[in-house]
Amino acid sequence: CVGKITTLWERKVKTLMVTIQKGGQGKTMLACHLARYAAKYGIKTLFLDLDVQANSSWTLASYASGITSSAFIAGNFSTIPSKENLALISADAELANFEEGSIQTIRSKMKKALERCDKEFDLCVIDTPPTLGLPIISAGSLADFAVAPLELEMYSLQGVTALMKILENLKRKNPKLEFLGIVPNRFSSGKPRLVQNLQFLTEGFGDLVVPYQIPNRDSIAEALGNQTSIWESRKTSARIAKKALTAVCKHLIEKMDI
Repeated sequence: CVGKITTLWERKVKTLMVTIQKGGQGKTMLACHLARYAAKYGIKTLFLDLDVQANSSWTLASYASGITSSAFIAGNFSTIPSKENLALISADAELANFEEGSIQTIRSKMKKALERCDKEFDLCVIDTPPTLGLPIISAGSLADFAVAPLELEMYSLQGVTALMKILENLKRKNPKLEFLGIVPNRFSSGKPRLVQNLQFLTEGFGDLVVPYQIPNRDSIAEALGNQTSIWESRKTSARIAKKALTAVCKHLIEKMDI
């Protein structure tokens, strides 16, 4: 009985940082779908958009809590309203001012804000900017997990070593940070160079490559453009994309043991 009480008392929201230091890799796509998948299966999910481009905030607008990311980090909120187990903390222009602060200050404020969500949410998905800066460093110094989507083109593959170095540096500040893996994105088995690049990636990084690939399908981009998810698409052509994203999201949720 005491053990059960302790477990409940120590319950905390788990944080997942979706990151890659290169634009156009599918970061917003993966973050939004993962949040929707988790919420659909009863996981109370908070989505924190730290990218001033605010693409995730636009896609998830129907779940907006009315709280901006800068207000959240500053602690200027009481309760966070959610819809269907999902609440969006929207990116705002004030995030650009964070670069003027210190890592210690931003980290401390973000930590306190997340701690206030411990009893209200099970998972916090953090969408980060595509460039290394204070938002990524702050999120990485607090997150429990990190995941990185990656196109299988050669320019993208060349950035994997840099990604691993950044994660290694973040782990020195945050030993509990666990990298869930690289998610191959926009894959097509009919393109030999992508098949070969996937083989190179797997040979080089082994278990750090998620064993599922997200296919190159227009239906995914259309879903994001319609502010929905692939699972809401009625197109026959979306069938493969639905299956792939379900496998990826299920895999990541299971690895986080939520």
